[in-house]
Amino acid sequence: MAHHAVPSMIMVCRPPFKALAIMCGLSLIQLDLTISANLSAQVGSSFAAPLAELVKSGEAGRNEAPSRAALLATLLFHSYTDLLEDRIELTHANLKEAFDVYQSSDKTQLGALEMRMLSWIRLIDARAVCAGGQGLFLSEIDEKLLACSSPSNFDGSELSADEQSEAEIEEVLFDILYQPGIVFFQKVQSFMGRISHQDPWHRRRGTVEDETEVMSIAAAISRDLRQLYEAARPPLMDYAAAGLLAAPHISSNLALTITRAFRTFLANYHTSKIHL
Repeated sequence: MAHHAVPSMIMVCRPPFKALAIMCGLSLIQLDLTISANLSAQVGSSFAAPLAELVKSGEAGRNEAPSRAALLATLLFHSYTDLLEDRIELTHANLKEAFDVYQSSDKTQLGALEMRMLSWIRLIDARAVCAGGQGLFLSEIDEKLLACSSPSNFDGSELSADEQSEAEIEEVLFDILYQPGIVFFQKVQSFMGRISHQDPWHRRRGTVEDETEVMSIAAAISRDLRQLYEAARPPLMDYAAAGLLAAPHISSNLALTITRAFRTFLANYHTSKIHL
């Protein structure tokens, strides 16, 4: 997660105690503390009550930006910690709830922070679908909207004073350079959904007819993957993967960060081919 967005996400969780259990769980995982299976289960159970309360209280306000943002932030933290702790059923349930929030929202009213949270939730969904999830966020129809969370997609209108005070110049430059890469990465995630839906947890397998159909679908996916790489990968990706981003064209800090990100995106593309 982009570090400058996390404080904003925490701030939208009102009242704060409703997201406190989620944040504590995330901190436990990030600190790599060793906890017993029983304690892990107790922590997981403690997450359920505040989340259920927030979901229930947020039902009527899903089209109100503050309530929607608070619900998305909590579902994001909750889904992430559940996935890392192998609470797969809870992960699927929270992703379904997040998708319901997205579907019931007025898409034209989604703010930049909400868009970014949805983009991150979509990445969690791409991992969860490999464990039998539905992959609701991975449809082509949602892809363009959920990838557009960067200043590079702004229409040229002037930023407000608040937005200017929150965004450091280097972070804005990072987002502009990073955006084509994340769009490519999000498109790769759609393939993760298409591939996973052919496994035995998502469809019938085993008969000659089934396997023939799967092989035909796999050939189409392989063709589309190749087309994505040849036609849609960002021009900057080749330079980043080769380690050619350097001064005077770009600062060393940006070069390191963009290179690492683009290599990760490219590795995920090749991972999808292995997955297929």
